[in-house]
Amino acid sequence: MRHDLHDDPRVREIAERCSIPVAHAVGCLHAVWSWFDRHSCNGHVTHGRFTDIAALTPGVKGFAEAMEQVGYIKEFSTGISMPAFEKYHSQSAKRRALTARRVAKHRAKKCNVSVTPNGYHRREEKRRVIEHPQTPSSGKRGLKLSRAERKAEKLAAEIEAVKAERAARDKRLRKGELP
Repeated sequence: MRHDLHDDPRVREIAERCSIPVAHAVGCLHAVWSWFDRHSCNGHVTHGRFTDIAALTPGVKGFAEAMEQVGYIKEFSTGISMPAFEKYHSQSAKRRALTARRVAKHRAKKCNVSVTPNGYHRREEKRRVIEHPQTPSSGKRGLKLSRAERKAEKLAAEIEAVKAERAARDKRLRKGELP
């Protein structure tokens, strides 16, 4: 049911014709539309009569006639029809209404709200130090070295040897042993 029904001119006209408050007219319309929703899948209630609507709205004389005058319902020899049934009462209308409500609720939320509860802080990951026993192949602590690690170690050893060789040559140059 719409939220602004009490402002609809057709509802006000029904209330005037039946000499009832607008809120009462809205309640009666809700009762009639719920009845249509339960007993019809296409907006037509076969063998339905205005007397059925009168039974739904006790104490309100001429309610069905007032609904007919504003275009909410029509009475035929085969029953009662609601001209705009598909717009307001079909499964697709219900789906549209639920989707609109869900989207409005989503838009009402603040978009940048943290998903973590207050007071929750991400903990720093602990560093793991794994000490491996000494292996005879590497002579150092740790597991066997991979091919790349062995190559890197060999290159580092060669660099150290070149540095030591240069240092020794520079020392001999300073002493005057080399020309």
